[in-house]
Amino acid sequence: MRQVVRKHLRTPTFRPAILCRLVGMSRSSLYRLFEGVGGIARYIQSQRLLEARAVLSDPANTQPISEIAEDLCFADASSFSRTFKREFGHTPGEVRSAALAGLPPLAMSHGGAPSQGDDFSALLRGF
Repeated sequence: MRQVVRKHLRTPTFRPAILCRLVGMSRSSLYRLFEGVGGIARYIQSQRLLEARAVLSDPANTQPISEIAEDLCFADASSFSRTFKREFGHTPGEVRSAALAGLPPLAMSHGGAPSQGDDFSALLRGF
């Protein structure tokens, strides 16, 4: 399931109903499965934000922040920036500036998103 979500992070029409079809799971089962992480929509948004953070942390990537936001299906750059800052405690521009300066990735100053390394099987076991 995690692979399906990652594969479709840049698909604007990707939503829980499509994920249900792709993985052959009922809507209610899908929602129960992701209840512990704030719901499936929250999980998808967190994964998109983590992807944006990875792109912004790559000093070789010169793609404009607004384009990154659009590629990852955010409505506009300002809502992306607000959501990003709420998630990580830093603006997208701050993360990019740190990367360009050769600094290590900025630490999350809020609770932040679950890391990509979180044990997804633990989530499945709770189902």
